[in-house]
Amino acid sequence: MSQTKTPPNPKPRKTPFHWDLEGVPPTFVWNRLLSLRESAGLSQAELAVHTGLSVVTVYQLEMGHDARTTDSTKEKLADFFGCKVNDIFPVSMVGRIPEREYLKRKLREDKAAGRIPGE
Repeated sequence: MSQTKTPPNPKPRKTPFHWDLEGVPPTFVWNRLLSLRESAGLSQAELAVHTGLSVVTVYQLEMGHDARTTDSTKEKLADFFGCKVNDIFPVSMVGRIPEREYLKRKLREDKAAGRIPGE
């Protein structure tokens, strides 16, 4: 009878992301949905039920994944919390970079690569 080895307990994974945003400039805060939801004392599931969204959508928005989020979804959340969309989503993002910063970087890169003539 062969003995099978029990694999060691895996070490907890360390996430590469640090969600502590204290001291980070406000332009880098993706959205304020998490803080609004928590201050209202709601779970993600409760917010989803009240707004007609899925729990997955609420989670993804709280994590900053709003690239494919429709305006109507954002409006549902703003209506629920009684505020403007810009109060929840203050900065347009391109990936994880504020749109304005992304455009500045892209312009610099394109100029350096000779795709846009210098001024």
